[in-house]
Amino acid sequence: MAKNVLYFFVASFISFILLIAGLLIWVSRIPTRDPSDADGKGFAIVYGFMAAVPTSIIIGLIVTIGAYAYRKYKERG
Repeated sequence: MAKNVLYFFVASFISFILLIAGLLIWVSRIPTRDPSDADGKGFAIVYGFMAAVPTSIIIGLIVTIGAYAYRKYKERG
């Protein structure tokens, strides 16, 4: 059980960091010529963070279920 929780947290954390890093790199490359462009960048970052949380949780669940199924498969022989 502890391995499953560890897999979940590690996979969720890594996927969250990668999603946020990609978002920040993408937003930093958008040129800002106008204050409304800056507002758009702010909204992109906020909504990107809001989307990264459930996405990373889902990725963590998929990795955890896959690891559990693989371990059970290996135990059966």
